[in-house]
Amino acid sequence: MHGIPLGAADSPWVIPLALGAGFLDGLNPCAITVLILFVGALLTTVGSAVAGGHAQVARLRIWTVAGGYITGVFLLYLLLGLGFLQFAWLAPLSRGHLATRVAGVGAVILGLAMAAEYFYPEGPVRVRTPDSLHGLVRRWTRPASGGAAFVAGVLIGLCTIPCGGGLYLAVGGVLALLENRAGALVLLLVYNVGFVLPLVLVVLAATSRAALLRISRWHVRSREALRLALGLLVTATGLLALALA
Repeated sequence: MHGIPLGAADSPWVIPLALGAGFLDGLNPCAITVLILFVGALLTTVGSAVAGGHAQVARLRIWTVAGGYITGVFLLYLLLGLGFLQFAWLAPLSRGHLATRVAGVGAVILGLAMAAEYFYPEGPVRVRTPDSLHGLVRRWTRPASGGAAFVAGVLIGLCTIPCGGGLYLAVGGVLALLENRAGALVLLLVYNVGFVLPLVLVVLAATSRAALLRISRWHVRSREALRLALGLLVTATGLLALALA
């Protein structure tokens, strides 16, 4: 095939689809696990301000630190996506859609591995958040500064790529096929906005330990079902990329 037609990126359903796909990707168990750890560490850090009656100061500090973290994650994934598209559009690769084919195969493998965990939780292949991230989150949220949180967002985002990057890889493969490259870049931006929306919503909701506890309980109850659903979605999107390439 010669790519997805020029007008496809202008269809009215494409932007909501990209936003929704990014939002679903942001709900992956790895991202939610890390986010709960991050918000928990952040609430511990600003707890003294709340206890002292400085709730407004505490809220400002929460959003300063959370904003730094979210910005770090957003810019990291946006730059990774831009890098992938630029690589995929190189003349030797774009003619045969080689990058899209490789991305599609990789996404199918990751998606099947995620789905397999639902049925075989103690199996040899486990796509999960590295345990070392727990200490990393605590270390970088302790200073309670936007700069440190930005670094944390970048570092933690890098560590969770193998765990939560399958759908992004597949979507990047599909975007690389668009003949309208400007449209592909816009959709990449929209996808990444959707990806960080769950982070923003959790920070909005988790300004108290009670809210964070409810989110944590929901996460424990739903993470395996989410893993299965996302694994199937990643697999389907990877197969779509392969079919279009």
